[in-house]
Amino acid sequence: MYRAYIAQKKFNVVLSEIDNSSPQPLKAVRLYARYLSTSSTISTVEEILAELDANQTLYMDDCYSSICAAAIYFHERNYENVLKMLNNSGDIEW
Repeated sequence: MYRAYIAQKKFNVVLSEIDNSSPQPLKAVRLYARYLSTSSTISTVEEILAELDANQTLYMDDCYSSICAAAIYFHERNYENVLKMLNNSGDIEW
């Protein structure tokens, strides 16, 4: 459902409904929505990338988290990290 909101560019819905107590896959979706939102500034993008870099193994633990992280890295043209996120694929979503 939240991926559909992101596709419709309804980032505020995602950002308002997912909080820090949500499961990790939803936190990754929230991070992706935060990245794509028009309110993202350069400092916000740097914070998001720093969080991804610091917690790469956390984002590689499940399919949806790694896809969201890979999408952010893809937008930043960091293809090496995209491949790191998607390397251990075993799910059709990957």
